[in-house]
Amino acid sequence: MKKQYRIAPEVREQILRRIKEEGVSVEQAAKDAGVHNTTVYGWLGRGVKGNPSIGELVRLKRENAELLALVGELTLKASQLKKRVDQETEIHESQAREDAWRFAVQPVLRIKAVA
Repeated sequence: MKKQYRIAPEVREQILRRIKEEGVSVEQAAKDAGVHNTTVYGWLGRGVKGNPSIGELVRLKRENAELLALVGELTLKASQLKKRVDQETEIHESQAREDAWRFAVQPVLRIKAVA
């Protein structure tokens, strides 16, 4: 198992500053500092904030709950719309069958009855 090393925040900031301000590539900055480039990409992705604060976690949980509620509402509305469309489709199909009977089959039966 590999040994894990903690990189000082100052070193992190220096590496990220070089990348953002001086335009040094991630690979070069990581190599110069003796850090793996995936570590630096992780810092860039997280914004070098580390672990979120309790306040941020609470905010994120509240936002997640709101989004889940919104997804639930939208799912319910989509289901209701689908039911309505299915019902209207069924009505139109029923009407089409009646029209077919009225305009195609009945006249033929009348002709046969007369003949």
